[in-house]
Amino acid sequence: MYSNKKTVNTTNDIEIIIARHLGGMATETEALHEWLAASEQNRAFFAMLVSFRSSRSPGSSRQVNTEKAWEEVRRKTLHQKTSHRKTLHHPQEGETATRKKGYWSHFRYAVAAAATVVLLLTLSWWLNYELPQEAVLLAESGTSVSNIILADSSRVCLNRSSKLISEPAHRHGTREFRLEGEAFFEVAPPTTTESGNFTIFANETQIKDIGTQFNVEAYPQSDSVVVYVSQGEVQFFTMNDAGMTLRAGETGIYRRSDKVFLRTETDVNATSYKTRTLIFMDTPLEEALNRLNEMYDTQVSFYPQSFDKSFDSGGRPEQRISVTFHDESIETILSILCETLDLKVQSKMSEDGQIYVLVTK
Repeated sequence: MYSNKKTVNTTNDIEIIIARHLGGMATETEALHEWLAASEQNRAFFAMLVSFRSSRSPGSSRQVNTEKAWEEVRRKTLHQKTSHRKTLHHPQEGETATRKKGYWSHFRYAVAAAATVVLLLTLSWWLNYELPQEAVLLAESGTSVSNIILADSSRVCLNRSSKLISEPAHRHGTREFRLEGEAFFEVAPPTTTESGNFTIFANETQIKDIGTQFNVEAYPQSDSVVVYVSQGEVQFFTMNDAGMTLRAGETGIYRRSDKVFLRTETDVNATSYKTRTLIFMDTPLEEALNRLNEMYDTQVSFYPQSFDKSFDSGGRPEQRISVTFHDESIETILSILCETLDLKVQSKMSEDGQIYVLVTK
């Protein structure tokens, strides 16, 4: 929590020096001043400690290891007494009262120092467990899909334009993250009983893992939060709604506009950005092209030049496809579509990148 230079004090820890100072029995002010002058961090910590000590009432302290604090004080006090004994002579008549007074002073110092060391331990506990830490941006995918491994060995695949943020740690060992965008989570089991649940905050919703693999789609501008469970199960809820439990193969949607949870049919391509696999089964061409645009971050459109087939409600021929692609380039996919549907592809460059247009022959 603070830095310490060996030249500051060679016989006592800086904690004891601070304890003496706050206990009103400062004996090493020069060493304390040297430590404070060493860094701004030391001065900030000392100021916080003084403020904390003055603001806490005796009955409000949290439980700390007082035995350890007392043992440290006893060790320091014993060391000082042993050093003194080497130079002390046997008391003469009339010196007994003075010696007793000296022992009483040592005892009062021990009590004051122990209380302050306990305060130091309490503050350390409070800073580590009670003060929320700053949120940390763990990953931001930008224009490409990103794969990361978290500190607990959980794996995350971030879709494009997504962010994963570590939430402030209000409790020791919690695994809480905020997602902006879309990601697939493969959650590692907790290493200890203190590791806590694995929880994702997505817009207003929370997804609490119960040992599983799941996908969350929660873009800030979208009205929906979509959760698909690949393995295991999750709890999908908000602070004001118990929500639902989703098991393997199930998909749930939270509609933000009217705050409603719904179960829906699972999209076979829900995790295509991760698996690099696209499955189309009698899928309308324009729907397939929209999926391609999402996965490849490109612009592909369909513009018929002739209308010699059955038409859809928009005046375009109803083209449907049934095909599976795995880790193919966008150019290869478009060539296969054109060959299958008797189309041709035209392309041109724009400020936003390559544009592809499928047209009828």
